[in-house]
Amino acid sequence: MATSRMYVDAVGKLGRQAQQGTWGGCADIGTALMKVVEVYREIQDQQMNILKAFYVDLLVPLETNLEKDTKVVQSEQKRFLQQHKLRSESYSKAAATIKKQRKKKTNATKVGSAMDKEMKSMQILEEEKAKLDAFCEQSLKNAMTQERRRYGFVLERQCSLAKHWLAYHSAGATAYNNGLEEWLEVSRTREYLPPNQVSFWTDEEVYASPRIGDDDDRGSVGSALRKTRSVDASCLDVRSIGDLGSPSQGISRAKSDLNLQANFSDHALYAYAAAGDNQLSFQQGDVLALLGDRTKGWQYGENLRSHNAGWFPLAYTEPIIDDD
Repeated sequence: MATSRMYVDAVGKLGRQAQQGTWGGCADIGTALMKVVEVYREIQDQQMNILKAFYVDLLVPLETNLEKDTKVVQSEQKRFLQQHKLRSESYSKAAATIKKQRKKKTNATKVGSAMDKEMKSMQILEEEKAKLDAFCEQSLKNAMTQERRRYGFVLERQCSLAKHWLAYHSAGATAYNNGLEEWLEVSRTREYLPPNQVSFWTDEEVYASPRIGDDDDRGSVGSALRKTRSVDASCLDVRSIGDLGSPSQGISRAKSDLNLQANFSDHALYAYAAAGDNQLSFQQGDVLALLGDRTKGWQYGENLRSHNAGWFPLAYTEPIIDDD
C-alpha cells in the first residue's frame, strides 16, 4: 500500500507539472493524468475498505468463534465420555451376568427358571448393546454436524469477503471505463499542440514584475519563459553561443537598415524569450532580419518590431520567400 501511494503521488506530481507547463500546451495531458490519479486514489480507498472488511467480516468472527468452539468441543467431549462410560458399564454388567449364568450350568439340562433367567439376561444384553450402538451413532452424527457447521462458517465468511472483492473490482472497472477512452484520445494527440490552449504575452507583460492583486500565473509564466532556451536542445546548443559576441556590434542605425534591405528575413513561428543578454526575444508573427552567419542552429538578427538585435534559434522561425 505504501508503494502504491508513492506511485500515485508521483503520477499526480507529473500531472500538476503538465498542467502548469509553459504556455499551457500540456494542460490537457496534465488534466487527463490528474483524472487517472483520482481513479487510482478512489481504488486505493476501496482497497482500504476491503482490508477493513477482511478484518471485520473474517478475522474477528473467526477469532471469536474459535474461543467459543473450543469450549463447546471440550464440553461435548466430556459429556460424551460420561454417557459412553455409563452405557458401557450397563452393557458390561449384562454381559457378565450372562457369563455367570452359563458357568453355573454344568451338565444339567436347561429347565424351568434357569431358562427364563438366561433369556431375560440375553434380552437385557441386547437392549444395552442397542442403546450403546445408538448412542455412538448419534454422537458421531453430532460430531460430523459440528465439524460441518464450522467449515461452513468459514466458507460463508469467505463468500462475504468475495462479495466485497467483486464490488471492488466492478467499481474499479467502471471508474476506468468511464475515462479510459478519453485519456487514450488525449494520449494519441501528444504530437500536436491544442490550438485553444496556446497563448503568448507581450514582452512587457512577460517581464513585468507582478503587481499586488495580479494573477500569480503571469509571474510564473514569465519566469518559465525566461528559462526557455530552445525547442530541440540537441541541435540548439545555448551554451555554444554564450561566449559569442554580436557580429553586428557597432553597426549604425543606417547601416543596419541597409543590411535589412540586402539580407533575407525570417518569420517567427513561435514566441521566444531570451535566456541571456546576447539573445533576441520575439513574439509569434514577428519578422526577423538576418544580420550574420549561422552557428549550430542559431542566427544573429534584428527584430523589426522591437528593433532589438541578438541571437535567436532558427527552429522557432521559417524563411520568408519572396516570389519577386
